[in-house]
Amino acid sequence: MLYLFLYSLARRNANPGPSNLFGLIIGINEYSDPSYNLKGAILDVERILELLESLDVPESNICTLTNNE
Repeated sequence: MLYLFLYSLARRNANPGPSNLFGLIIGINEYSDPSYNLKGAILDVERILELLESLDVPESNICTLTNNE
């Protein structure tokens, strides 16, 4: 769903270009209470990064936070 949203934003932008896209991508697999731990959040971050790279979004426009960051 998020992939489609980002792609849609890129396509609808009046002045399309990678410098107009920004990403704050957060993926948390490990929580202080292990019963809340996830398995795929970090993988989702990696896939969204791949999508943004395919749209030529500059690395300086992307911030990722994972687990303890």
